[in-house]
Amino acid sequence: MQKEISLNQILQKIPHNTVVTSVWLNQQGISNSLMHSYKKNNWFKSFGTGAYSKLNDNVELNGALYAVQTQLDLSFHIGGVSALSIHGINHNINFNRKTYIFGLREEKLPRWFKEKYNENTEIVKTTILPENIGFEDNNDKDFSTKISTKERALFEMIYLAPNKSSLNEVYQLMESMPVLKPKLLQELLENCSSIKVKRVFLYIAEKLNYPWFKKLDISKVDLGKGKRTIEKGGKLDKKYNIVIGNIEEI
Repeated sequence: MQKEISLNQILQKIPHNTVVTSVWLNQQGISNSLMHSYKKNNWFKSFGTGAYSKLNDNVELNGALYAVQTQLDLSFHIGGVSALSIHGINHNINFNRKTYIFGLREEKLPRWFKEKYNENTEIVKTTILPENIGFEDNNDKDFSTKISTKERALFEMIYLAPNKSSLNEVYQLMESMPVLKPKLLQELLENCSSIKVKRVFLYIAEKLNYPWFKKLDISKVDLGKGKRTIEKGGKLDKKYNIVIGNIEEI
């Protein structure tokens, strides 16, 4: 009877097509031996080292990230150009590229996640932005995961430029975003620790000169000191003190 009650309670807590971790199961009072019994009786199947899924579920990346975020309380989320694509902003984006997953430097993804998704994801560990600014829910049928807003995703994309994303791509995507939230952009600018990201963002934003740019208070943004070389062989923009290619040429 105790096993049946425990199983029913667990099944009700797990959305379809998501991962359930052994860490979370132990927290719910389900021992590894009891879980082995559930698996033996075809209630669950193994998803990898320390992870399971319901027998007939088809777990994709979002279902795995759901467990990472809600059961393991880790910061990893879809960000950068991958988040922009989810938001429907994908001008000239290469659809064969890996999905960018951002998280804090000190955190580690579980082994089962790496076993399943290492080939299709690129993990970026950084602390350039706080973990309480610039997120929204990406709703699936039975659950939702946290992803970067358009505004935060832009900062994350610029962080990887020009190595992972060209500045031309950044410019084209920003060009297709005439409507952004200036209040959120201001908050991101004031809390971003990367001088490079802030300078490049403002440089391109000023070139585009959308209404949201005019609402930013740059006097409150720490842009650091000294020159930053973004592109070798580029020209120096004296206002933002960055060496970068002309926007018409990149």
